[in-house]
Amino acid sequence: MDETTPQTYTLANRWNTVATSVCGVSHKRLGRVCQDAYSVQTEGRLLVVAVADGAGSAPMGEVGADILSRIAVKELYAMLRDRRRKVDEVSWKPRFTNAMFQSLRELQREAERRNIDIREMASTLILAAATDEVVAVAQVGDGAAVASSADETLFALTLPQQGEYANETTFLTSKEAIETKQFTFRRQPVTHLALFSDGLQRIGLGFPAGTPRPGFFKPLFEFVSKMEDPDKAKQELSDFLESAEVTKRTDDDLTLILAAWNP
Repeated sequence: MDETTPQTYTLANRWNTVATSVCGVSHKRLGRVCQDAYSVQTEGRLLVVAVADGAGSAPMGEVGADILSRIAVKELYAMLRDRRRKVDEVSWKPRFTNAMFQSLRELQREAERRNIDIREMASTLILAAATDEVVAVAQVGDGAAVASSADETLFALTLPQQGEYANETTFLTSKEAIETKQFTFRRQPVTHLALFSDGLQRIGLGFPAGTPRPGFFKPLFEFVSKMEDPDKAKQELSDFLESAEVTKRTDDDLTLILAAWNP
């Protein structure tokens, strides 16, 4: 097919998705709200998702996380939905960059409307897109993205971005954050994809290498592959994240997006 020939995605959805955010034990104890947010948009072969984690030190981190995740997914989805250009790293990377910049511009506009410093809404951002041919992720801050191939091999697409000190990371509002983001593009079909905030990274990844833990991801990937009722699946995922099995190992806010290719 000629690279300039429009190629749109069919309407029939080919991805199963389930996602949720739950308030961390420490935030509940202090009477604070969940500062994580996520966004999911999918149609046909195209999946676009994002996870954002508002800075604990930011008074309105949850607002920033919501804006960044929603706008980034909206912008990237619009840019990728009509595939008029060649699908490769050279053409996709600028679109991820642009989507992040657009989300940051919207955050700046919100800060001006509220008459506050944009840093009061500081947040991380993980933005991912996948089709039946490729997968790509851009990330600023901690948390990570993990995928599975057809032979059930797990691999990390990104790793938590740590700062100079322990428990320190980079936020999208930081100077040159977008220019120095992690970006991964793989021409490889993936059967499953997971994005998660930093509250789950010590449970889901083995450090220092950041290797995905099969015991954590494989049951979750099987769960999203077999889900039939999206609302029931979301409740079950929330129950799992709030279970003693998880909360005894982390007291932070938790966000998890799971996606499975449905052939």
